[in-house]
Amino acid sequence: IVSADAAFESLPLELACRPGSHEGGAPVGVLCYIGHSMKVTHFEATQVHGYLPITIGFHPGLTFLTGLNGSGKTTALRLLMGLLGPDLPELCSVLFQRVAVTIVHQDLEIVITASRTADGLKLTTTQVDADLDISAAEVELLLEGQHREEPRRPGVLEKLSASPVYQSVAKISTPMFLGL
Repeated sequence: IVSADAAFESLPLELACRPGSHEGGAPVGVLCYIGHSMKVTHFEATQVHGYLPITIGFHPGLTFLTGLNGSGKTTALRLLMGLLGPDLPELCSVLFQRVAVTIVHQDLEIVITASRTADGLKLTTTQVDADLDISAAEVELLLEGQHREEPRRPGVLEKLSASPVYQSVAKISTPMFLGL
């Protein structure tokens, strides 16, 4: 993870990004921050794919994710978008023990966390004094819906999206991630 140089951090633009590259000059990825209403400051995940810890400290301006194939760059972005979307089917599709993202939204620090439990998945946010508990059966239905042309059984995503935790996260503007 590499911070953008001072020139990029000081740009008063709504969009500031540039491609990252590795030794051979081939692009490996780019992460862009758009707007000023929300900033991701920290990301942490444990037991990703059953073994991998991922920790990312985001810089104030622009953060590049670079690494070898299989090091977790794409998985980290999938988990981030699953939490920040919120995109419950995407979040459920990645194996992890716990994942948390810290953001600053309208000068308020917010932590959004998902944890695997014996009974399914638990989603929390510091904005709401409640949890969104997703049962193992609901996780399976969300995953089935991702792999089918026909719509999943009605009501599961609709029921979950009505929860205060989901609603709270859905109100937050999401960052844009660009990959090369």
